[in-house]
Amino acid sequence: MLEVIDFLDSQLAAPYFQVFTRIEYSLKRSGYSRIAKNGTIEADWDKFSKITSKDFKEDNFPKYLAAKEYLLNEPPRRQIKTDEGEVDFERVAAPLAGNNDFEKLISATKRVRNNLYHGGKMSFKGDWRRNEILLEHCHEVLEAAVMSNEPVLRAYMGG
Repeated sequence: MLEVIDFLDSQLAAPYFQVFTRIEYSLKRSGYSRIAKNGTIEADWDKFSKITSKDFKEDNFPKYLAAKEYLLNEPPRRQIKTDEGEVDFERVAAPLAGNNDFEKLISATKRVRNNLYHGGKMSFKGDWRRNEILLEHCHEVLEAAVMSNEPVLRAYMGG
């Protein structure tokens, strides 16, 4: 059996994956979904972020405000292939997708998830403290987003 090599604090990474996947399921259950090219259903994060951002009250979530400040100023970077053929992260983060801060922060949470899931944070070159900060802040963004959308919250809680 392959040995687990724990590059990140599993107290942060594992719960982030669990929350993220539960939210994706909740989005699909509450109507924030679309049909992929292969015919399967997938979460429609863009629809969710656009609709939820309309009535989002960021002042209700103090930890969200700190996350917003950090993620907009220090957004997660994308994984790239360098000219030398190495897998690395871009030196300057590409802009986050979205028409407002809320949508951009949802984009950041997806980028962090993708970097984790696709192995981008498993190299020995990582800035581990930054990775932990990104996980903590993205978790806060996801929590505020779900708490601000009643149908998604209901689905998340099992309703």
